Amino acid sequence: MKTLILITVALFALSGCNDEQKKEAKQEIKQETSVYTVQYYLDHEDLRKVRLRECRALKKTTSIQKEDCINARKAEFRSRQNKTFKF
Repeated sequence: MKTLILITVALFALSGCNDEQKKEAKQEIKQETSVYTVQYYLDHEDLRKVRLRECRALKKTTSIQKEDCINARKAEFRSRQNKTFKF
C-alpha cells in the first residue's frame, strides 16, 4: 500500500514538472518565431527596452532572434537620433 501511494505521488510530481517544461518550451518557440519590424519597436518603446535586455543576455541566437535583435537596435538608434535632433 505504501508503495502504491509513493508511486502515485511521484507520478503527480513528475507530471507537474512536465507541464511546466512544456509551457516554457512553448514560450521559447513563440519568442523565436516572432520578428518585429523597426517601426513596431519605434512605436512600442517598452517592448523595445525589454527586447534589448533579452538580446544582451543571449549567448547564442537563432537567425530569427538575431534579426529581431537587429530591428530592436535599429529602432533604439533611430529613437535616440530623433530625440537628439528635435528643434
